[in-house]
Order: sequence, then structure tokens, then C-alpha cells
Amino acid sequence: MRYDRQEIAALGMVGAYGIPFLISANNGRADLFFSYIIFINVGIVFLSFKKKLRIMSWLALLSSWVLFISWRFFKYEGREQWTSIILMGIFYLLFMINALAYRLVRSEPLTIGDIQQAVVNNIALYLSSLAIFGYGEFGTHLASTTGYVAVWMMLLAYLSYVVFKAENVLQQSLAMQAVVLITMFIGFYWNGFFVTILWVAFSIVLFAWGIISHRSWPRLAAILLMIVTLGKLVFFDSSKFSPVQKITAYLLIGALLLVLSFFYQKKRTTI
Repeated sequence: MRYDRQEIAALGMVGAYGIPFLISANNGRADLFFSYIIFINVGIVFLSFKKKLRIMSWLALLSSWVLFISWRFFKYEGREQWTSIILMGIFYLLFMINALAYRLVRSEPLTIGDIQQAVVNNIALYLSSLAIFGYGEFGTHLASTTGYVAVWMMLLAYLSYVVFKAENVLQQSLAMQAVVLITMFIGFYWNGFFVTILWVAFSIVLFAWGIISHRSWPRLAAILLMIVTLGKLVFFDSSKFSPVQKITAYLLIGALLLVLSFFYQKKRTTI
């Protein structure tokens, strides 16, 4: 802080992260190890906020989540589930606060870097949740975990709209993450014909939301999801669906595309 040099801070950070690996007795105390990492991260977050050393917060975010997920796959034991949940929550809150710190404390507009950090932190939360709640068998709780994180992303997008009304890019980024997770949840939870129909219904909801809110990205997301649904129907479901299911799905998608195209062409100036 005295010399105001990012290079010194980076060297100190590498040394601080390296200490546990140099002196550890390999006693398997993940709680002690990650408590130390959290302690170091608090200092890094304070330093990055005080001196605007944003690269430091990025290094801490990526290093911490990589260490956490690696521990889950190589050293994790079932009895440490609550420890892992608490640690994951602390990591997530710490780096989310760090991403929004200038907006919360100094009322400064969020930069693209701040929003990117929040988005990456959300992705890390999802991957860590999958790692924890898989209980060693990836996919055991894939759908439910995706659904819960999707609900959290929707809540976060709503809170950002209420608290940071001027931050349109942040709201859009969080809402897009929620849309992607909802689409994945549908694909993980159901299969076959129901996935196709539910994706079509979700496309209708997205397009209607885009019209009502005068936002372009939900309409674009609806069109992209419709294309993905049509591709799934042509390349993956043709050999699995019965003739009645194929006819129903094709008629629904075709009719919906015609209606959306007609409506969009007629109302595009207003939109």
C-alpha cells in the first residue's frame, strides 16, 4: 500500500497462498486450510478496493475457487459436507461484495470488469454446488442443484433491479444466467417429448417478456432457444418420438415461428 505497486502485492499473494503447502503436515484439516485462505482473501479484497488493484481480486477469485473445487474432487469426505457448504457461501459472498464494492460504498457505476467478476463468481458457485451435492457421483443431484441455483440467479437479478436500477448490464447478465440455468434444468429433469414442449413454452414466455419489457435480449434468447429446440427435434428426437409426437412438435414449433415472425414484422417499429 505504501509503494502502491501491484507487482509487490502479487508477489505477496503468491507467497501467502504458498505457505500452507510448504508447512502443512497433511492432516486433512480443510477447515483450517480454507479459513486461512479466507483470511488472506479478506486482505486481498481490502487491498484491491483501497488501491483499485482489480487484478488482485481476479487472482484471488480464480485461485480460491480452483483450490476449493480441486479439494472437493481429491480430498473431500462425506462428513465434511456442512464445512464445504459454509466455505462455499463465504467465498461467494466475499467475492460478490468485492465485485459490487465500488457501487455499494462509493456509488460509482459498475465497470465491465466488475460485472464480469460477478458473472464468473456465479459460474463458480454453480460448479461448486454440483461438486458438493453430487456426493461423489456426478449427476446424482444434477437437476435439483441446477434448479436451486437458477432460482437464486432469478432472485439476484430481481434484487439488482430493485437496488441498482441504473445498472442495466448487470441485470441483463444475471437474468441471462438464470435463463440458461432454467433451460438446463428442463433438459436435466425431463426427457424426450416433454423437454421439447417445455422449451417451446419457455420460448413463448421469453418472447412475451421481451415484448412487454421492451428488451431485445429476451426476444433473441427466445429465438435461439427455438432454434436449439428445432435442432434437437430434427437430429436427436426423430428416431425416438412416435409419429403423433413428431407431428405435434413440428406443428407447435412451426406455428409458433410463423406467429412470432408475423408479430415481429408488424410491431418491430414499436418494439
